[in-house]
Amino acid sequence: MRCGFHLASLPHHDFCLVADALFAMGYRDVAVRVKTAWFGEGAGTKQLVAKLSLLRESGLGIVIDGDGKFLVDPWDAAAPRLGSENQSSAREAMLMRLIEVANQVNSKLITFSVGNGGEAEAADDVLKRIAESIDRLVVAGQHAEVALGIKPVIGSAIETGSHFRRLQQWLPETIAKSPYLGFAADISVMARRGELPIGDRLARELTVTNCVYLSDIAVDTGGETRFGHGDLAINRIVKSLEEMGYTGPLVLRCEGHGDAGLGIAAEAISRVTEKPLMENRRRGDKA
Repeated sequence: MRCGFHLASLPHHDFCLVADALFAMGYRDVAVRVKTAWFGEGAGTKQLVAKLSLLRESGLGIVIDGDGKFLVDPWDAAAPRLGSENQSSAREAMLMRLIEVANQVNSKLITFSVGNGGEAEAADDVLKRIAESIDRLVVAGQHAEVALGIKPVIGSAIETGSHFRRLQQWLPETIAKSPYLGFAADISVMARRGELPIGDRLARELTVTNCVYLSDIAVDTGGETRFGHGDLAINRIVKSLEEMGYTGPLVLRCEGHGDAGLGIAAEAISRVTEKPLMENRRRGDKA
């Protein structure tokens, strides 16, 4: 299991300048949420490729988070749902471009939600249309050797691992069982939905899980906290993942606390690994 850090937790930093520090802390992956300034509608891919290539030079693996805001419509922050009549083709085209970028920078995983729509999200015809789009994306991912992880979002057609398995039923068997398609579990979503105990839920979806996003949260508000300051038994969750043999990326995320700077990254990995905060965290020396 590789420990990663979500760079959306450091909104004030140029992530290329903190990569060495994160590597020195013990991180081996980073998740990058794509921004419209690098990759939005009408933008090319060169700037995003350049930034991600610099990250690769630090020795960090890259998980691309395809749920950036305004990537499809400059007037709408939310991503249109795949398979919907509202700009679905534009969203699919954007994800196709991301697959090409991932291939260029040797990123092996893109995670994204299916997006929200105005229809009854659980309806079979909705899942069918989403599946048609996912089918085409997975075929492209297979050719590029880039895996796709469907991320759950409350209010979308895919909120849980069970929903993901239901989506698989609408896919051709070769796509549904492809190693290039998986479920990107999000612990904060599981906790807000009351999917407890979390370890048991993770074990149930282990065979289809290709990424885990881990956050500590305050149960009363649902907001992310710094690691060790929330209500989740973080160490118990990590131990469960280790015991069940999970080998994919474990991405630590604590958005909303960027003013604390790199300290939140050092604190997070210290809580997860149960090791003291590293003495050289300010130097950024590689271990």
